Amino acid sequence: MSGTRSPWGARLDRWLTGALRVGGRFVGRPSEPLLHELTGRSKGGPEAEGQGSARAQAFSTMLADGRRALQDGHFGEALALFAQAAERDPADPWPWHGRGDALQLSGQYADALDAYRASLERAPDLALSHCGAGNALEGLRQISEAREAWDRALALDPDNTWAAEGLARTGGCGYRD
Repeated sequence: MSGTRSPWGARLDRWLTGALRVGGRFVGRPSEPLLHELTGRSKGGPEAEGQGSARAQAFSTMLADGRRALQDGHFGEALALFAQAAERDPADPWPWHGRGDALQLSGQYADALDAYRASLERAPDLALSHCGAGNALEGLRQISEAREAWDRALALDPDNTWAAEGLARTGGCGYRD
């Protein structure tokens, strides 16, 4: 048997793929609990005692994978990974910050601002989230508020070049000790 497909097989694949895509819109995606019930396990693996370090490693991997997806321009994938990380550790600010970055880079400035604010609720002194909030505010054309956020970021981290660039770009002077 050769490695080429018949034209009928290719047509059938295209037709079935289209039909399944349309059918999926009507049926919808199964819920996470249903998937867990059908497979007999959860995405996070066993939740038994002694899994703390494995859970921490999985959390770190989700964040790293989310940042990688973000860097590659796969914003939907990044959002999904950051959502999983936020679900795994709701008190950690970094999944929320990553979510803000993904939303901002996809032009959803108001939602990005909400995500950065959620990050700052968890860690009020996180300079990068203040900087991200400034960028989102700039995208919303709220320049004076953006400058305030960048000033706060520089007060917390005087070496934050992104905040300094935001201030320079918008005509602000910046924080100085």
